[in-house]
Amino acid sequence: MGWIFPIVFIMLAFAVLWRLGKLSTPALQVSGATLMIAVMGYAWQGSPNLGSTPARALTAAQTIDTSAAISRPLKPAFTREDMALNTAEALIREHNTIGAVSLLQDEIKGAPHSPMLWNGLGNALIAHDNGVMSPAAEFAFERARALIGQENTGK
Repeated sequence: MGWIFPIVFIMLAFAVLWRLGKLSTPALQVSGATLMIAVMGYAWQGSPNLGSTPARALTAAQTIDTSAAISRPLKPAFTREDMALNTAEALIREHNTIGAVSLLQDEIKGAPHSPMLWNGLGNALIAHDNGVMSPAAEFAFERARALIGQENTGK
């Protein structure tokens, strides 16, 4: 039953192109080939026998505290740290924890006083060790904490 509508639609489209479009023979052949490719795509990708499910209702919109948003504006652009951390997180999601650790180690060589990178390295090391806190991860977290303390005291 699912094939009747595409076949009828193609026959109607071809008839309209032939009668009303007054296409030349080569143009009519190209149009027919295009319609057949469309049917092949439907046959390959379409599943007319699948049942449908009703759409879910949208949840209520959440209100935003504009005073907090104004007091803490967004960064004007991504920094190199942000890009490195986003890339490392993507590598971890793809189960390439070695790649994430080596990426963050390379970035730390260029910015050794970045608590964000040290914290990201600790997270990557924990992911690499399947959730176990290793001495290396503990060192990375301690280094991040120390750098944050230096920033807060102004050193």
